[in-house]
Amino acid sequence: MEFTSRAFKVELQDEIKVFDQLKTKVKFPGNKRPTYESIHGEEVSHSNPANVIKDRIIDRKNDRYYERITDTETGKTIHECEEPLSNHIGHGDDKSKG
Repeated sequence: MEFTSRAFKVELQDEIKVFDQLKTKVKFPGNKRPTYESIHGEEVSHSNPANVIKDRIIDRKNDRYYERITDTETGKTIHECEEPLSNHIGHGDDKSKG
């Protein structure tokens, strides 16, 4: 009986990306929703293959909504919105459910 020897080489490679993001919420007793919320930092884009930097401020006390999405590779602003929060409807939790 003859045995044949075979050598196999398997290489596995993986990559982990870590993003820094700071989220802030200010909520006063008795209020259902936070009076002030902010997000600042990098995240994976939902609509683009690139990573983005998200800056968002929701200030209910001063009726202000601000958001800027920037491509991390090019530095180009993908989306920017600044308006009274009362005009910012149909987004996030305000989207229709059906």
